[in-house]
Amino acid sequence: AMNGANIFDLENNKLIFEKHIDNEIIKNILDYISGSKIAAWIYSKNGIENRIIYSVKIPLKKIISKFNYGKIVELDQSQIDNDLVFKILLMSYHKSLINNVIEWIKKEYDDELSIVKINAKTIEITARNISKGSAIEFIQNIENFKLDEIASLGDSQNDYSMFKLCKYNICLLYTSPSPRDRQK
Repeated sequence: AMNGANIFDLENNKLIFEKHIDNEIIKNILDYISGSKIAAWIYSKNGIENRIIYSVKIPLKKIISKFNYGKIVELDQSQIDNDLVFKILLMSYHKSLINNVIEWIKKEYDDELSIVKINAKTIEITARNISKGSAIEFIQNIENFKLDEIASLGDSQNDYSMFKLCKYNICLLYTSPSPRDRQK
């Protein structure tokens, strides 16, 4: 889960790995985007347990909430002060703002964070060296399977690290309905 920041043992119903982003870094990222036209989703331990995604300036709340199981609530900084944050999603209608954030994060936190550009207007941020590929490697060390026996399934750039490892890859493509289909 969370692009590899959480790994669960479903048979024993327990978390076997987690790696969070330092809370001071999260505060700095939120300060950096404050006042800009960048929205954020914060994925945290308390949020997962309570099925909540904390948000900052989500103008598409109704649309986006259809794609998530749980509530989206406006972030109050105190909600994450004593929490563990595993992933931050940043979105903007302005590509240049996302590119500026990427440059700033690389300059300030290249040793602490990993960034995946989902599309021109969206990035995902996790702790350094966390990815779906790193999760597969972690599980492989426990289960001792061969990577050429594994199939992966994904739909965006955050799946690339997993696709590089697995022999069989399935990439789902999303296509927008035509204007005529939307009217139906």
